[in-house]
Amino acid sequence: MQANYSRSVTMEAVCLCGARYERTEETVSNRDFNSAVCQFCGAGLAAWCSFRVPVYRLKETAQEGEPLNSKGPHVVL
Repeated sequence: MQANYSRSVTMEAVCLCGARYERTEETVSNRDFNSAVCQFCGAGLAAWCSFRVPVYRLKETAQEGEPLNSKGPHVVL
């Protein structure tokens, strides 16, 4: 019997700086080795080497100012 992992659960992730992210997961066809960092302070949010890839979307921040990285939360450390 093969497990079905297609369902995605939405959770909230909070960085040390107070920035709040919505965290979901996507399933990819090839194993992905990457990491995500906070767009405001640069702290690591997650690292993975998996077919299930976390996706972080910024909901709100406790800081004023522009993000450190305007490309989004998926950044290689």
